Amino acid sequence: MSATNPGMNITADELAHRVDGTWLTPPGELTVTAVEIDSRQCAQGTLFAALAGQQADGHDYVAAAAANGAAAA
Repeated sequence: MSATNPGMNITADELAHRVDGTWLTPPGELTVTAVEIDSRQCAQGTLFAALAGQQADGHDYVAAAAANGAAAA
């Protein structure tokens, strides 16, 4: 699943606010342009949503998503 929106540009602060979260390490200048749950589909600007499923745990693929260019996970 990919949630790519040509108008999607979410800053790090806005993302944290939308999910009622905090950054463990402040990301600095970060803009998310897409959300992806498949680490193989990640590219620059992608937020990788690591979901735990019945057959696989997305948390096991965070490093792969980062290697593919994900901006955050």
